[in-house]
Amino acid sequence: MDSHATLIASNVVSMNQDVSTEIYHVTMEQRGITDKVVNMNRDVLTAIYHVTMEQMGIANWRLTFFWRAMQLVFTRKWVKAQK
Repeated sequence: MDSHATLIASNVVSMNQDVSTEIYHVTMEQRGITDKVVNMNRDVLTAIYHVTMEQMGIANWRLTFFWRAMQLVFTRKWVKAQK
């Protein structure tokens, strides 16, 4: 192989390595973006879960309050009926 062909082959190998390096970096960057999106989705789902649990807690508290109030009313009516 003459020196010109060797230089061309060397440049092609170097270009292939540069392209491979660029593809690797883009892939790693995309993977990083994907990880960020996954983490954001987890954060959103966690926030939705906490809001839902809080709403359920408020709903349960209201329901408990309602039933206790009804028990109190019925107990008073029962006590009055016994007199």
